[in-house]
Amino acid sequence: MARFRAEFPGNFSKLVYYAPEWKVQVGNYKTKLEADKDLIKFQEKFSGIIVIPMGK
Repeated sequence: MARFRAEFPGNFSKLVYYAPEWKVQVGNYKTKLEADKDLIKFQEKFSGIIVIPMGK
């Protein structure tokens, strides 16, 4: 998470624990299109990231 915040300081991020892993949730997007635009930018620096809808 510290590395993400250093690379992308203007983006919201939080650390969450889903047993047995820690994950970093990023962004608060209204549409999948908005999330996909940033996903491309994030994939340049980080591998293994995906967009997951967070339910309503």
